[in-house]
Amino acid sequence: VCCFQAEDGIRYVERARGLGDVYKRQPVEMALEAKKRGLTVIAITSLAHSKSASARKEGRHPSGKRLFEVADIVIDNCGLAGDAMLDIEGLPFRACPSSTIAGAAIINAIVAKVAKNFVERGEIPPIALSGNVEMTPEYLGKIVKAVSKWKDRIEWLRKYLKRFGV
Repeated sequence: VCCFQAEDGIRYVERARGLGDVYKRQPVEMALEAKKRGLTVIAITSLAHSKSASARKEGRHPSGKRLFEVADIVIDNCGLAGDAMLDIEGLPFRACPSSTIAGAAIINAIVAKVAKNFVERGEIPPIALSGNVEMTPEYLGKIVKAVSKWKDRIEWLRKYLKRFGV
């Protein structure tokens, strides 16, 4: 996962999957472009895999750089080389990627800390809520107002806010 941080928050998240050349080069290309634009690049990656022999052979970026070498901030998801973590008797390879579990936990931990920081400053965190969450119209209005300043930059947020007439 590669996040680009600007003065007003995280702008883009890119995730690489599989061994394909395009998938492995794309986050590095995006990170290099983000750095050219003056953005901070945050990578969530498996350093064990990134430094493994198979990762060095497969899908390298033409610059020879790997995402963790380009990013300003690197968060190691502590995944195994090859990503899969479960040995199943009779299966000649591991199954079940650790990056999915670790990535979700890491991203949600970051969201929780950022939300807490907002609240400690007396602000409403700009978090899009589940439609399954009930709250007072007054508080919902505060949240909609808090996130609406980003609606012109984030397409899914525009769609989300349309539900509330914003």
